[in-house]
Amino acid sequence: MNLALIVVGGRNDSECGNTAIPFLDDMHLFLLDQKSWLRVKYVPFCNEICRIGNHSSAVITDNESYEKLIIFGGITN
Repeated sequence: MNLALIVVGGRNDSECGNTAIPFLDDMHLFLLDQKSWLRVKYVPFCNEICRIGNHSSAVITDNESYEKLIIFGGITN
């Protein structure tokens, strides 16, 4: 089993300084066994993740073919 940490969105005041919204809309995966980061390309219903911060997430899986990332709570613009 490969273990990983997924980071979705977050807040970066300096990177988002030229916009009124300090939240990010990217997604990265940290592979624990390889100690390396990957940027995740995703295909959501709206073509982008909301700029979001202060949220939680969980992965739902059947350990065979079904996986979903659920994001709940948080602050957006």
